[in-house]
Amino acid sequence: MNKVPKGKLACLVVNIFGLLCLFLKTILNQNLPLYDEPYHLSTVGLLNQYGFSLAFFGGTDESALGPVYAIIHYLLQPITNLEVPAVRLVNIALLFCIIIIIFFTFKELRSPTPWLSSVSIISIPMIWVISGMALTEIPAMFLASCGVYLLLIAINRSRKKSKTSLLLALFGGFLFSLSILGRQTFLVVLLALPLLLVSGWKKQWNYLLAFLMAGLILPLVQFYIWGGLIPSGITGDVTQGFSIKHGILSYAYAGAIMLILAPRWFSLDWKFNTIVFCCALVFNLISGLVEFTPAFSIAQQFIPSFLLPLYPRFASGILVALGVIFSISSLKNLWHYRQDRVFLFLCIAMLFVCATPGKIIHVFSSRYTATAIPFMVLVADRYTQNNYAKALRMTFSSILGFLSLNSYFP
Repeated sequence: MNKVPKGKLACLVVNIFGLLCLFLKTILNQNLPLYDEPYHLSTVGLLNQYGFSLAFFGGTDESALGPVYAIIHYLLQPITNLEVPAVRLVNIALLFCIIIIIFFTFKELRSPTPWLSSVSIISIPMIWVISGMALTEIPAMFLASCGVYLLLIAINRSRKKSKTSLLLALFGGFLFSLSILGRQTFLVVLLALPLLLVSGWKKQWNYLLAFLMAGLILPLVQFYIWGGLIPSGITGDVTQGFSIKHGILSYAYAGAIMLILAPRWFSLDWKFNTIVFCCALVFNLISGLVEFTPAFSIAQQFIPSFLLPLYPRFASGILVALGVIFSISSLKNLWHYRQDRVFLFLCIAMLFVCATPGKIIHVFSSRYTATAIPFMVLVADRYTQNNYAKALRMTFSSILGFLSLNSYFP
């Protein structure tokens, strides 16, 4: 029996220990619903009151998202009673399911390290917050991951079992439609579907069309009921226009995630990276184009008070530089694998989802970028090295995730 390299074993231990800590932190947290939890959980009350009627599907003025979150918690209500910590453990269970689905996706893509690559999702700091609280991202990410997995099976096996592949594509599209009803931002992934026709696979257009049709029917009905992409009760210019600032921040956080998973993604010349980084940093320090305070609650604990006023602009400058380098590196990697249709699809889907926070102009949160994490884990696989350096990065980022989650609770 071959021994597992110590570097790989270290990465696996770090992530398993992180998953255990996340579970224990969630189950031991007895704080009542806070932050965005009460707004989203209120939609379950609406379903309890009106049932599956237009009054429910019309939405509320407290949550801009679709009905999937409410339906999941409504179905699990006999178990959770909508009380903590049980209502938060739903996301922990779904996170575990996401890991399993990504594992099988890696198996379909013939990854050499499917378990190790899939469980690395635990080391991403934003995962801790969206999994350890009763928020809306994880259910949608699970459904999107399932839909994409079934689509890949359908197109990979279409020559052998065409009818089975068509059914898989339809069911995958249905599951993906539910992800859109969980987070409307997943709608942009459908724009990347034509990339799966690259490299002479045009005979499979029927499976992609089946996936697309199944993926659009339910969302279009819901959008018709709302009269738009969000419930009519939501006031203000929430989705009017595009925020360049939020788009840059989203790509910056995506770049930070990729630094954890696979620094080799940034395959540009180090001199070029240094020049871009310095120029972007200095530009933002002078112009203040982007001012954001990432992990400010944590920074307050470690940075002296007299330096805190400088933190937002300096940290934002680093984020701008990282976002620019990540974007350019992604384009280079796309060109390098331009004949690999699955990589093209997953990478463009990732970039499209990362761009969607630009349409949420009233506020930015790294949670919005986090919805792209399943795609990021998948495309990072061929650029990653499972060694002690990665284990150390994941240890640090898991600690950051724990502190971020902990900062939400008094």
